Amino acid sequence: MKSKIQTVNKKISAVLKDISAGKYAIPRLQREFVWDGSRAAKLMDSIYKEMPIGSVLVWNTPTSKKLFFREKYNVLPPFNDRNKRVWFLIDGQQRLSVLHGIYQGMSIPNSKGKEINFRNIVFSLDCKKKEQCFSYRKPQQGRFVSLNDILSPQFKNNFYGLKKSHLKTIKKCRESIFNYKILQVVTSIPSLAEVKECFLRINTQGIKVSSADAIFSKAQTLDLRDFVHETRQKLGEPYKNIDDMPILWTLIALRGVTYPGKNKIDGVVKEIENEATKNPSVKKNIHKEWSILKECFKKAVIYLENNFRVINLSYLYSPYMISMLALFYYFNNKHNPDWKQKDQIRKWFWSTTTAGRYSGKAFYKCIVDDASFFKKLSHNNDSKFKPSEFADVYDIRKTQYNSPSSGMGSAFYCLLLRKKPVSLLDESLNEIPLERYLSQVSKDRHHIFPRALLSRAGFQHSEYNSICNICLLTSEENKLIGNIRPSHYLKVTKKNRSLFARKMSHHIIPFDSKNGLWMKDIKKGFRRFVRERQNLIKQSLEKEAGIRIFRE
Repeated sequence: MKSKIQTVNKKISAVLKDISAGKYAIPRLQREFVWDGSRAAKLMDSIYKEMPIGSVLVWNTPTSKKLFFREKYNVLPPFNDRNKRVWFLIDGQQRLSVLHGIYQGMSIPNSKGKEINFRNIVFSLDCKKKEQCFSYRKPQQGRFVSLNDILSPQFKNNFYGLKKSHLKTIKKCRESIFNYKILQVVTSIPSLAEVKECFLRINTQGIKVSSADAIFSKAQTLDLRDFVHETRQKLGEPYKNIDDMPILWTLIALRGVTYPGKNKIDGVVKEIENEATKNPSVKKNIHKEWSILKECFKKAVIYLENNFRVINLSYLYSPYMISMLALFYYFNNKHNPDWKQKDQIRKWFWSTTTAGRYSGKAFYKCIVDDASFFKKLSHNNDSKFKPSEFADVYDIRKTQYNSPSSGMGSAFYCLLLRKKPVSLLDESLNEIPLERYLSQVSKDRHHIFPRALLSRAGFQHSEYNSICNICLLTSEENKLIGNIRPSHYLKVTKKNRSLFARKMSHHIIPFDSKNGLWMKDIKKGFRRFVRERQNLIKQSLEKEAGIRIFRE
């Protein structure tokens, strides 16, 4: 009986020829290119130092299996129809993609939309044995040489002027990589089901595939991975890194299954896959459904940005909030909410974010409840949102300023952005552009009582980094304030009482004459200020929500 498995050691030079000849194909069950530049550099360092990099698993099958091709979002060139057999890459796509990308000098986005420029995989000419000789950075003449230039057929023309010792090092590098042998394990098992199982078993050793990847691998007919990728592209730059599972959950929620467990999602996707396999018209209808849903996802993120100032994913408490709004838009025939529906969405957003309703034990119940609520709301604008979870007022004080996507942190920053931050030190209401706050943590976050001042007074990091001590300024004003106490740096602005009151309201800062801001004793002043600002933030959040969202 002929063995289902054969092994062969192939030099990288031969593997690159096979890739260029279009002998390899990517099956639909495979992920997109997910590596970053640093990881690619480490791979090349391992090859240069003759360290093992693992085997490549190839499914050798007739060309009749071409329907299993993944034709989009690949680094490798497309399969050449002149080849008599198809070599599907079951394991090793990422490594071969790096080799091909470097050899061709490509620049491509990975699955998260991050641009990977393979010409920036560079070799250090002064590398010592124990150091990592490859890194991801821009080439530098005489120090860091692009590996693309080293592997080029005309590589000698790329290095005129280099000293002989460096040319010798480059030649050694080139030979080491081209002569490195990759173990290819070739299987000819006939069943696609066995191949899928093989893929999952391999990828649950070492670096595991995600729950979503396991689901994708079982849904070939539906092109499910393509749908998720296209949905991300639709959302644009601020939301391109959204997780797969909330998108997959929305798909099954359309069919009335709202429990967000991985096994439940997996089971429903299998059912849809079976339907689509048996009946081509089912697949066509599902794809129509999904094309509508992609538009609904786009509308959901626009709504979050326009109404709650969720300016990117880092300010969003949970990606399931996008899913929930996409679901609403789908059942609402892609129409924007009317004023009654807007009021209920407002209550849902602030309650869910502030109380962290999609975290911990409450997650499954709240997701199921909210999916039911949004479907009802789309059909009946008199439906009322009633929160099942409430926030603790002391969570405001405990939340750290560098946690903008935590429940309370997200609520706090969205609240500040809705208030439209203004400069503190000038004599007018100059609104600060929202673009200043696109990064998660930056110098545009201002400690109202400066950190150094509080540290000298004996306060801990967790105390002075509380959101109760944070407002949104510009880095330029931050530098001007430095370590000056608030009673001093606010002195000039305070003279114009009307303007000062308006400035403080934009930042949700309590400022009456007995407030801790003005006390000479820093310890007593800061403690009083934190208590008062905590209460003011609580009041402001409940005013935004229009309902009680904190425990009494």
